[in-house]
Amino acid sequence: MVQSGVVAEVNDKTVECLIRAFCVEGKLEEGYQLLRQVLNNGLNQEYFVRVSQLFSLMIARNHAPDINTYHEFIYGLCKRKMYVEALNIFSDLKARGYSPNVSIYSTIIYGLCRAGMLADARKLWSEMLEKEILPSAYTYNALIFGYCKIGDFEEVMNLYKEMCDRGYGETTISYRTIIRGLCIHGRVNEAFELFDEMAKKDQNLQPSTLSYTPLIEKLCERGEMQEAKSLLDDMSERGLKPHPCSFNHFITAFCAHGYIADAVEWLTAMLKEQLKPQRKTFEAAVRCLLQSDMLDDSLLFRVSCRIRST
Repeated sequence: MVQSGVVAEVNDKTVECLIRAFCVEGKLEEGYQLLRQVLNNGLNQEYFVRVSQLFSLMIARNHAPDINTYHEFIYGLCKRKMYVEALNIFSDLKARGYSPNVSIYSTIIYGLCRAGMLADARKLWSEMLEKEILPSAYTYNALIFGYCKIGDFEEVMNLYKEMCDRGYGETTISYRTIIRGLCIHGRVNEAFELFDEMAKKDQNLQPSTLSYTPLIEKLCERGEMQEAKSLLDDMSERGLKPHPCSFNHFITAFCAHGYIADAVEWLTAMLKEQLKPQRKTFEAAVRCLLQSDMLDDSLLFRVSCRIRST
């Protein structure tokens, strides 16, 4: 299985047992080879924790992994929100004389920013610069995300300007991250200004679904449904579809503000996309339809079936 370079479709416990067996037999190279293949293949949280303990055991036996295995393990830990553990592995990597590259720094900085551990992320950023490791666009966007999360938009724009000055140019990821951050912190007018600026750029920098979504959701929250509909129409003209999670938000908002026909249209579109409405979305739609004498038995049946389906 390992020699062929293919991990068979085995369950998590089998993977754990195999790696443990390699450790017991002293075949640590084979253990690491298998570990690297399964790290990003969806081990559930419980078994990932156990495998991480095996990883620590392998290190304790003075058989350190190579730097690529360290990177993949740090990525796996961050992906599973095990940020303290990721920092510990990162520290061990440095203690063993490895020099982290920009990819490893970027991975853990992004994870720390997601966790709200901005001080730790900034410390690693400073460490990078001291070692004359040039941040990538990904590293900048990770920190931009972190500062958006706490609402420090002065620092966000400083980082964004610095990123552009370094020649990385403007990116869709940067725009949508800042737009979402502004919306979350109630600075909707500034978010729209940035969105309009983005929409006027060249074809390589056009709004994506993730750029539209926070603006539409915020308009729905404020009851500005005509403006929300206008953005939805603009999305459609660009060939974009709402994020699946957004359908529930839009339908509930349309119902709450009396846009029954629009709610029915989006509910129908949701079913067409084979998406499952949340129960509260279904209940809101039914209440509105009953009040407006627009209840469609066939639509009601289809939604009920979709909710009951697994």
